[in-house]
Amino acid sequence: MGLAMQLIPQEWPHWLPVEPPSPCAQYHRPRARREPDAWVYWQMTPGNWVNQWREACDDARLLAHFQTLPADVYKVEAGKHLIALYWGERGDARVLQCIATVLKGLA
Repeated sequence: MGLAMQLIPQEWPHWLPVEPPSPCAQYHRPRARREPDAWVYWQMTPGNWVNQWREACDDARLLAHFQTLPADVYKVEAGKHLIALYWGERGDARVLQCIATVLKGLA
């Protein structure tokens, strides 16, 4: 699927309604863009994605991908070199395929 996975310790924002696990499974893949954008969004409640200031995500391109993710995806972040997703790893192969599709689409 083109993904890599590792367990990463996390310091989660204090304002999340339920604290996700730490360490948490991080699924990631390299980014292809030369000048990639950088951002981080947390899933506050199912389908409700917010940034570090708790402002709702209003990027239609990102939301189209985020809305396909399960409720136990806690965070999605894009850095200069990779796109990463932090997941509770509940679900079957279809859920993992959905996650792989989102990461590929955002890379």
